[in-house]
Amino acid sequence: MATQHPDTVLEKIAQYLKTGTASVDNPYAPMHPDTSLEQVLAYLAASTAHPGLLNLGKIILMSFAGKNGAGACTATGLAIGDIVLELVGITTVFGNKATDYEAIITVADQIQQSAVGDLSANRYLALLYRP
Repeated sequence: MATQHPDTVLEKIAQYLKTGTASVDNPYAPMHPDTSLEQVLAYLAASTAHPGLLNLGKIILMSFAGKNGAGACTATGLAIGDIVLELVGITTVFGNKATDYEAIITVADQIQQSAVGDLSANRYLALLYRP
């Protein structure tokens, strides 16, 4: 089985969101078909219960900021054992950045940054699976 490019996977998620669910006011209301990926990301930022988290059952889309040096990044809503399927940079850096972070969540509400550099100016989008 061929591995899909992370951007393709995220585009497919955005397409699902366009025709599926995810309204800031009503999470069960369908989104307008012209909703862009930028609007989906704005939805993630506007979430009041868990900013940056969109829970689609066993699939989770999380937006979070990097930090300066290795350690914990806030990712409210993630649970121990969640599996990172894809992780891409969405501001300042782009493309697959999964090697900069843990592959399986080890601390609730956090994702551990393994990269030692200053990634604090960067935002990321992670696709996770909750077993």
